[in-house]
Amino acid sequence: MKTSLKTTKLLVSACVAAFALAISFICLFISSNASNLIICIDPGHGGSDSGAVNTVDGVQYQENSSNLKISLAARKYLLEYAGVEVVMTRETLQEELSLAQRVAFATSKGAHVVVSIHNNSYSDPNVRGSLVCAAASTFRPELSKATRDLGDAILSSLNKIGLRNRGLLTTMANTSSYHAYYPDGSLQDYYGIVMRSIRSGVPGIVVECTFISSPDDVREYLSSDEKLDKLGRQIAEGIATYYNLSKETPYVAEYRHPIDARHLKFDEQYLRDLFYPLSGTTVSGENEAAFKNANGKTSVYLDYMGMAVQTKDYTSAVLRLKGERSGTKIKIYTGSDEVITREHEYSYEITLTDEYADYALDFTKVPTWKKSFNFFDFEVLNGGGFSISEVTFLASPPENAIAPCKNGSQETPSNTPSPTPTPSPTPTEEPETPTPTPTETPVPTETPDSGTPEAPSGTPAGPSATPSEAPTPASTPASENEGEGKEGGKGKDSTGLVIIIIALVLTVAVGVAVTIIVFKPVKKENNKEQ
Repeated sequence: MKTSLKTTKLLVSACVAAFALAISFICLFISSNASNLIICIDPGHGGSDSGAVNTVDGVQYQENSSNLKISLAARKYLLEYAGVEVVMTRETLQEELSLAQRVAFATSKGAHVVVSIHNNSYSDPNVRGSLVCAAASTFRPELSKATRDLGDAILSSLNKIGLRNRGLLTTMANTSSYHAYYPDGSLQDYYGIVMRSIRSGVPGIVVECTFISSPDDVREYLSSDEKLDKLGRQIAEGIATYYNLSKETPYVAEYRHPIDARHLKFDEQYLRDLFYPLSGTTVSGENEAAFKNANGKTSVYLDYMGMAVQTKDYTSAVLRLKGERSGTKIKIYTGSDEVITREHEYSYEITLTDEYADYALDFTKVPTWKKSFNFFDFEVLNGGGFSISEVTFLASPPENAIAPCKNGSQETPSNTPSPTPTPSPTPTEEPETPTPTPTETPVPTETPDSGTPEAPSGTPAGPSATPSEAPTPASTPASENEGEGKEGGKGKDSTGLVIIIIALVLTVAVGVAVTIIVFKPVKKENNKEQ
């Protein structure tokens, strides 16, 4: 009897230990793979960029101020929901950010969605209502659809307080003078917040709450803090509807790694996912990103879209590279806001060894260089492959930095490996030159027949306005693994459920195993007693 009791205690202890182990495993998984829903609210314009301005009944209304108050109200109401965090690109009237900086901020915070809040302007003061700039591209279609569904939810919510629903504006980068493409060859979305967010792996939209150019919209929706607060509340309710948010049950989102574009070390899969292989190139590696193509046409993008590095703060980059074999020659194209295809004029040609070395690229020698850095485009010239383990941006180029060569030129730049880079200081928050307010571009349905409505204020409308501040090729494939279905909105991560089930099965298995082991000697003892 004593022996049986002792055996039972051992069995219970073993089961409790197994269960505790399973619970620890589950908690570890949840803590490392689950997150609150992180919403980035972006109040459009700011600083010297006032946005659209209109005087109604002797009072001047500036879009900058209205956008900020609506955004702060949206944050207040969103925080009433469980499992929601809100990050703001700016919280004062004085802050001024480029479109690149806004999405880069969201990327650095691990945001799941970007909502940029504006108020529209048009030459006809009778045009009223709300519209949303969303994506229509076929690149990452889940994210593209998410922008449209989220936009529709917000427009429906704004319509409840009487704002006319003017629909979605899904403009593509396809005009007589301007074309830009995603790395899969499809046309790029036109508006900067939308395009950059898609490329960084999350849905991003621009909400044009009202027409500040309409005296009626101003009087009814913008003329008091209470009215601006109501707009913020409706935007929050639209977001809550789309994500099925609850004030009691916490929302569980997939964790997104915050990324600091100034220094990338490719020892984690989520960073290797930033590469977009082309022409059948494969990506592998443990503490690096290694590229190879069986046909000898290795080609890959490293995309900075959505987390662009500001060229006023950084003038060079050091890349730690090695060839598949010594003598491997590669060509590196770099992109700023004016460089959108491989046909651009300048590139860097480097001969690699079969061991890692640092190569510094001098950006100051590229005449078209300005505003923000957006991608590396690697092309292997003599077959084989190459690997990259690290990229670091510097405030000033080292003495032996490689200068770009003009395509077709006989001049070949020096490719002496540079010394190991010293990370540059954190960039200042001084704003870039603001993108000028565009003039004319189509708006959605129900627009006046006479004249062409203006583009949403504060969003780019053409090459002269520096579309999206950096329409370039390349993309962040991180989202294809991390964000598409999840960021698309409504479902929770089923992976967690699978892990929990596995853990419980393991618990039961351990318990059964312990039972079998423990009870074998019990049976023998009973036989002796008989």
